[in-house]
Amino acid sequence: MRDVEMRSSADKSLLRGQELFARGDYAGALRENQAVVSAFDKKPPGDRALFSMGLIYAHHDNPQRDYKQSRANFKKLIEDYPGSALAGQADMWVHVIDETEKEKRIARELEKKQVEKKTESREQA
Repeated sequence: MRDVEMRSSADKSLLRGQELFARGDYAGALRENQAVVSAFDKKPPGDRALFSMGLIYAHHDNPQRDYKQSRANFKKLIEDYPGSALAGQADMWVHVIDETEKEKRIARELEKKQVEKKTESREQA
């Protein structure tokens, strides 16, 4: 397949991915974007597909939401496409995900300490 044809096919896959994402078909959107990443490893428009995959995995309505996978996609974009216009946004998302995960860890630790305190209070009574 010629480069122009491959690009056109990738653009169609990216558009289908956006349409599926908008309809809430996250698995379908991921498949379309993954096809682009596979065909354009370390070449545009692979960066756009990775960015979309990062958003899909982070989306609050996605029942298969996976912040670890979202972060991995954004990090891959940053590493494989450092000159991409999307690299700065991907870096921002990595920091947002890191902060969110940190806050969740802190909340779990606080909750655990509260449960331990309640248990100790009951045992002393």
